[in-house]
Amino acid sequence: DYRWAVVRNWYKGWQWEVFNFVFICSFQLVCILAFAVPGVAAMQSDAPLGVLDAVAAALYLALVALEAVADRQMFEFQTEKYRRIAAGEPAGPYARGFIETGLWAYSRHPNYFCEVTL
Repeated sequence: DYRWAVVRNWYKGWQWEVFNFVFICSFQLVCILAFAVPGVAAMQSDAPLGVLDAVAAALYLALVALEAVADRQMFEFQTEKYRRIAAGEPAGPYARGFIETGLWAYSRHPNYFCEVTL
């Protein structure tokens, strides 16, 4: 990810090492642990699955599918936009530079919305 090179310039020497330990290692590890603990607790429980579990699973699968659709729509849009630029063709609906169709007509970042909602 190109952004880490930019962030690394913000902190020099030992400051980068502290940032790396506190944010990159520790904070992200705590976030992963927070996501994993409920799953582990559910797997160790003897309680039967219920309607709420089925609704949660269906919502999860729907959000994963919508995120994949949004990512695919963006990929196709960017591919065609850069193809037209390279070929010297008129940009047409790609002139604004960002997608406004499909799921992107309803949200500025539907892929992020689905990911965060997960």
